Amino acid sequence: MLRPLPSHLMTYARAGWIVGLVAALAVGFGAWHTWGKSHPAEPGPDAAREAVAEAPKPAAKGPHDRVVRISAEQQKLIGVEVQPVKLEPETILVRVPGRIAPDENRFAFITPRAPGIVRSVAVRIGQDVKAGEVLATIESASVGQARLDLLMNLQSLDVALAQARWQETILKNTLELVVRLRAEDTPEEINAKFADKPVGTNRERLMTAYTAHRLAKANLARKNDLYDQEIIRGQLMEESKARFDADLAAYQTLLDQMGYESNLANVRAQQALRQAETSVLVSREKLQVLGVDPDDDDYIPKTLKQQNITAEVPASRSKIPGEKSAVTDVAEAMSVGTKAAAPSDPKPLPAEPASLYKLKAPFAGTILDRELVVPGVAVDVTHRIFTLANLDQVWVEANINPGNLPYIQDDENVSISFMSDAYPEKQFKARLLYTGDLVVEKTQTVTLLARAENPDRFLKPGMYIDVALSVRSQEQVPSVPSDALLSDDERWIAFVRTGPESFELREVKTRGPGEERTAVFSGLRPGEDVVTRGAFKLKAEWIRMASTES
Repeated sequence: MLRPLPSHLMTYARAGWIVGLVAALAVGFGAWHTWGKSHPAEPGPDAAREAVAEAPKPAAKGPHDRVVRISAEQQKLIGVEVQPVKLEPETILVRVPGRIAPDENRFAFITPRAPGIVRSVAVRIGQDVKAGEVLATIESASVGQARLDLLMNLQSLDVALAQARWQETILKNTLELVVRLRAEDTPEEINAKFADKPVGTNRERLMTAYTAHRLAKANLARKNDLYDQEIIRGQLMEESKARFDADLAAYQTLLDQMGYESNLANVRAQQALRQAETSVLVSREKLQVLGVDPDDDDYIPKTLKQQNITAEVPASRSKIPGEKSAVTDVAEAMSVGTKAAAPSDPKPLPAEPASLYKLKAPFAGTILDRELVVPGVAVDVTHRIFTLANLDQVWVEANINPGNLPYIQDDENVSISFMSDAYPEKQFKARLLYTGDLVVEKTQTVTLLARAENPDRFLKPGMYIDVALSVRSQEQVPSVPSDALLSDDERWIAFVRTGPESFELREVKTRGPGEERTAVFSGLRPGEDVVTRGAFKLKAEWIRMASTES
């Protein structure tokens, strides 16, 4: 059985426990404080932000920080050169990729115009040909039939022309003879005047009727004398006069009829001539459609090819007998083209068949391609036998941004040059042809066309090139040599001389450096001296100074 401690002993026990607890806490705090010094705690996010906010900020660089100072001796060593900023028209430089294409005005696919069989091939790939040079010969039944039709129609035209000229001559002389008959010239005078003038069968009919009329008139005059002398009775006189009047009416009717018949025969001859001309024109067109030039065809005799009808003869109309002026006008109108055709000896046709025709080069150029054709191969109008191109001039095709179109207005203010990787040291020139009116949907660009001279054949169709368009505007803006501009990340800078030994770095705004000079829209003023040589070394010095200060 346990007994409780006395009260004074219990008091001592409580006091000892409290003292031990305090001592233990003191020892633990000392240990924590010692570990905290050797292992400092990491600051939290809020503490880090407060520390950054309270950190001192670097001072912004002022204009004096963009100034590079070097002595005159150092400038001489690095070769510093300056030029003044000038006020002049802006020259805009646009660089775009492009390609060489053949001049479409001097590019052709040579195809047969009529189906047939190849007889010979005269050229090869890469061969230079002249305009009109024979490339191949082909035998075609269509060409042969067209040639023969033209030959027959030309001969018919020759006959129709001779007949028309003859009828014109007959009409003219017949009308003139009628005038002389109405004037009652003597037969001797008429025969003498028309001895060398052809009248045809009209001469016999008219002169026979005229002599009969003169005889009847003389008989009537004698009977009048006998009647006046009362030798014959009045009844006989009246009968004689009636017969004379009937003969006179028949004679005048004959005169009218001869004029009408001659005019009608002439009109028919002219119509036949027009029909013959039309037949010849149709035959010529058929032959030309088949690719054969009738004027340069050896198969057609020259005497027929040179037969040209140049006189337009108006058709005459019948005149009332007795109208001398009207008859004379018709005679003058009918006098056009009355010269007889000169006779020509017939010439034999060429030994070559009429079906053989020649494929000729339409212009001078080079054979770029040739289909595999040999004699005996059948070809038709769908066969592209040759590809011909004149490469003395070529086209330059370039795709430009539509935003550059306002600067490219005409050929006078645009200078086009281009280079090729095949000739890295050679620069070519071109002349603007067309700026395009359609935007390519996939690339959102406009096709530009230019023409370039190619006398040495350096430029080949399909070759890729780098095109530079230099556009000169009329607006006056500050400009500097392109060597004065330096690229600094996404900006352009230049160094301006501000004193004998000081140069200030300026940020400038421009469209980009041109070939020789560049327009500047801000950062430089006209008259200031800008560094054109040694700018890279000044930039390096400026970067060194900036890094040293930092």
